Amino acid sequence: MAASSFLDKLKKRGFEEEASAEKPTASSGGAEGVVKMPEGEMQLDIDMYQMPTEVVLVTQIAGVSLKEVAIGIEGENDVVVIQGEKKLPDIKDDDAEPSNMKFIHQEGHWGSFYRRILLPGEVIPGEADAELEDGVLVLRLPLAQPSASAGSQIRIHRRDDEDEKKKRSSKK
Repeated sequence: MAASSFLDKLKKRGFEEEASAEKPTASSGGAEGVVKMPEGEMQLDIDMYQMPTEVVLVTQIAGVSLKEVAIGIEGENDVVVIQGEKKLPDIKDDDAEPSNMKFIHQEGHWGSFYRRILLPGEVIPGEADAELEDGVLVLRLPLAQPSASAGSQIRIHRRDDEDEKKKRSSKK
C-alpha cells in the first residue's frame, strides 16, 4: 500500500517526467510541478533508504569541497535538492602550451550537478544531517509528522570536523 501511495505522490507532483526523460532538458514552463533537469547540469546518482525513523540518501561526489555543495529541503518538506560543481583539476605541463593539450579520452563528469529527489514522507529540516567523507555524501533526514516548518538549508560537515569538536569539548 505504501509503495502505491508513493508512486501516486510521484505522479501527482510531476516527478514521473524526471524518471522517464531520456535526456535531461531544461523545463519549458509546461505543467505546474513538473520537474526536469536544468540544462547543462549532470544528474547525481542517489541511493535512498527508508528506515523506521529516517530517510537516508547516499551519493558519490568525489573531488567536491564542502563549499561547492548546497543541500536544501523544499515543497512540503518532502523534496531534497542537492546541487554543486565538480571542477576539473588544472592539468599543467611546464613544457607544453595549454593550446597544445587535447583530450584523448574522457569519462569523467565535470561541471555543475543537480538532483531533486521526492522523499517518501515529510522530514524535519532542522534535524537533518549531511556528512561528506572520502567523496561520499550521506544525508540523514528524520521523518516528521505532517506539520513541520517549510524549507531549509542543510549544513554539510566532515567526519574529522565532528571528531575535533568532540575532542575540544572533552578537554574542557
